[in-house]
Amino acid sequence: MPGPNDPYAFRGGGSVLKPNHMTRYLYPCLLGYPASSFRLQIPKWSTHRRRPQGQGAFDKTFITLTRAANPPPNLSQFKSWILAETAKDKHDENPIGRAMKRVTRYPGNTLLESGKFKLKRGDEGLFYIVKRTTSLVLGGDQQGQVAVDEDCYGIPCARWRELQPYCRSGPDSWWVRLYDLYNSSSDRAFFAVREQMTAIKIVAPIVQWLPRPDIEEAVQVDCKDPLPEDDLGNCIACSDDWDTESEVRCKLKCGHFLCLECVTLFVDQADRKGLQPGEENLDPGIPFWRCPYCRHFHTSSQQRADMITPAEFGFWKWYLTDIRFKHDIKYSWDMWLMVSENEGHIPNFSHNLPPSTIHMNVAKARVNAETTLYIIEQGIIPAAGFLNWGYPGDNPIDFPESAALLAVLKRELHRLEQTGQLFLLNDLLDHMKDVGLKAFIPVVAGTEKERLGNPVYPPGYEAYREYLCEWTARAVFIGPQASTQLMAFLFKMREEPGKVWWKGKDITVATE
Repeated sequence: MPGPNDPYAFRGGGSVLKPNHMTRYLYPCLLGYPASSFRLQIPKWSTHRRRPQGQGAFDKTFITLTRAANPPPNLSQFKSWILAETAKDKHDENPIGRAMKRVTRYPGNTLLESGKFKLKRGDEGLFYIVKRTTSLVLGGDQQGQVAVDEDCYGIPCARWRELQPYCRSGPDSWWVRLYDLYNSSSDRAFFAVREQMTAIKIVAPIVQWLPRPDIEEAVQVDCKDPLPEDDLGNCIACSDDWDTESEVRCKLKCGHFLCLECVTLFVDQADRKGLQPGEENLDPGIPFWRCPYCRHFHTSSQQRADMITPAEFGFWKWYLTDIRFKHDIKYSWDMWLMVSENEGHIPNFSHNLPPSTIHMNVAKARVNAETTLYIIEQGIIPAAGFLNWGYPGDNPIDFPESAALLAVLKRELHRLEQTGQLFLLNDLLDHMKDVGLKAFIPVVAGTEKERLGNPVYPPGYEAYREYLCEWTARAVFIGPQASTQLMAFLFKMREEPGKVWWKGKDITVATE
């Protein structure tokens, strides 16, 4: 493993709060090679790992942010530098490592597109092809313009590990990000690769994951049987085409077909609900799910909660918490307002309302910063951290941008508390959203086209900002007593990381 004196040392761990160079990674790409020469790697540790459960709140864009320590070059400097340095790259033992260290010192953007190809016979014929496109912001008389540099690297797969650079920010380097995409090392990487495979019309291969007995009981996986005459050529649940987009197709006992991803979702949601009026005598007596085409009953004798592996806990904690949040907002909000009113947290409001009027349209609240921040910092933010995004620091709650956002929201809560102003929920939701949008001005290099399609913010930040701003507004209306059940639920999720305590419980009300 290289050390700090590595000549190809790479710096990640930057943010859009300061001048930066953003590198985005796209895999797999055909890059002009025939699809017949493309090779896809089996996901890492697949036989000891469950097929990734669901996409959750993942943003499937992979980037690295490097703080740009050097000022933008002018066009003359750029041209002379490119000619000289590119020539040196060609004779270097690690040309891509040398180039990535060089270009990321300057404000700009890089796109690394990659694929794995069989270009020669034998074991030595496998290559990673990486195309680098770099757009740098110019200074001097060309301020506001960009200059583009491109190169392509053919790396024998046997040499790939030799190219890993030292990175002070740990895994946040170009080598690790590409390696994780090549190997689908995390669930987020798996779904990013799947999405790109669909975009270039490469069908998902057969992967031997850790067995799911409940799925094997329900369907025939990778069925080669002829499709029924009424089959439309795609999964009847998600509409993905069998030949270019879909996961492995599975035959249900009723004879219809679903892709493996949709089968997984249906099996996981098996319960005793879903009977229509007049179907009581059809109840199989155990959890079931139904074919979306013919409504045939498919039973599940095994419960998913009994098969959750330690690596899957993060997803399930996030998934169940998301269900709880959505239920509470839709069904429990009026009750919370009345409890907050009874405990004196918000002023009394009229309950003699027309049928079309809901309490949130009449109840008002003053900001109590301490109570609000307790709910946010002890419940809402940790809940967003349940989902495993890959490495520490990849989850949006750990971004420097998110810390800046929280600091701005805190200041605004204290300011509003001093005013004593009363707010309707919808007004406060709009206000906090506006505060979040203006929390800071991101440092970006060029227009969207000049940025090579790179995003303005790091992956997941915008969705997290929306989530945090919404709950900051809602928490203003929730008094200590009103928040008791929700906070107990969230503490339970945090305190018992390896226990399926929710088995057999109604997750919308469960706290113990």
